[in-house]
Amino acid sequence: MPRLCRQTRECLNSVMRTEIRSAFVRLIAGKQDGQDVTMEDVAASLGIAKGTLYLYYRTKDELVLDAWTAEQDARYRKICRRIRRKFPAPELLGFWAETMMEDFRRSRWLRLEFYRKNPFPAPRRPDRNVQLLSEILQKGIAEGSFRPVAVEDTALFIRNALIGQFRYLLRTGEPLDVERGMTVFRDMVIRALRP
Repeated sequence: MPRLCRQTRECLNSVMRTEIRSAFVRLIAGKQDGQDVTMEDVAASLGIAKGTLYLYYRTKDELVLDAWTAEQDARYRKICRRIRRKFPAPELLGFWAETMMEDFRRSRWLRLEFYRKNPFPAPRRPDRNVQLLSEILQKGIAEGSFRPVAVEDTALFIRNALIGQFRYLLRTGEPLDVERGMTVFRDMVIRALRP
C-alpha cells in the first residue's frame, strides 16, 4: 500500500480530530444533566471503533481540552472580524458580551465537563478575552465613546465579572437568559464607561 506524505497525513488527522471534536460537543450539548458522555458514545456516533478514537486523543480529558480550546478560538476569530470592520466601541463591547453569553448557553455542558476536570485551569497563553477587551476599550477611549480608564484592569474586571456569573450558573444549574443578561451588562458596564 502506498504511503501518504506527511502533509496529507497531517491534513487527514486534522479533519478527523475536527469530526471527533464536533461529535463530542454535539453529544455533550444533547445530554441530560448528570449523564456522562463516554468515548464509546463518541465512537458509536461516528460509526468507528473506540480504539480509533485513541489514535487521535489519548484520553477523554485531552478531547475535552481540545474542544474547549477550539471553541475559544472560534469566538476569538468572530470578534476579531468585527473589530477589523471598524464597528463603534460600545457596539463591539456589547457584541463581545453577547457572543460570550450565546457560547455559554450553547456549550453549557462542555463547560461543565471542562471545569469538572480542570477546576482552576491555568492559562496556556495570555487570555484572549482580556486582549480583545483591552483593544475595544482603547478604541472607545480614542474615539471618545468611553471615559479614560486603566485599560488592563478594567478589561480584567469585565472578563472576571462575566466568567464569575457563568461559573455561578454552572454550579446552580440555572438557565441563562441572554436578553436579561445583555440588559444588565449594558446598564452596568457600558453606562459606567460612558464619559
